[in-house]
Amino acid sequence: MGSGARRRVPAGAVLIRQGEEGRAFHLVLSGAVKAIHETERVSRHLFTFGAGEFFGELPLLLQVPYPTTMIAAEDTTLFVVPGGSFRALLASRPAFADTVAREVARRSDVLRSYEDCLRQRGLLDDADLGHPLQWFRERLRRVLKGPAPQPTDQEIPTPGPDRPPQSRVEA
Repeated sequence: MGSGARRRVPAGAVLIRQGEEGRAFHLVLSGAVKAIHETERVSRHLFTFGAGEFFGELPLLLQVPYPTTMIAAEDTTLFVVPGGSFRALLASRPAFADTVAREVARRSDVLRSYEDCLRQRGLLDDADLGHPLQWFRERLRRVLKGPAPQPTDQEIPTPGPDRPPQSRVEA
């Protein structure tokens, strides 16, 4: 399995700016994170992610930039899983992968915010928007069948017979 780390974020801190590349999956342990969609004229609050909720799965799995700016609504503690470790987690835990797919389908307006980018990359057509859960599950299946990503310097290798488990927690 991969690794993850706790990250404490003060209220008002910008975690990710709209348009940035996704590099990690984020689970909110405490506090809250707002997702803000920004245009030239207006900023619109789409979601607030509270304890037990997660974000960052779509940019990682679809390899598209963040459609929103993520801001800590209050002092927040996150569990952050680097992209390669997130893929390993999904591949080894089908029930978790299904939970992620169901949540993505529930947030269909987020999927719609990716629509133009996904169309440009040839990853989406009109029929897909009518069945977002089915589309995402199929996409997830394809991603997990791809080549295994190489660990980065921020990731801890998977424990194995010749490698003892390690843990990593940031204060």
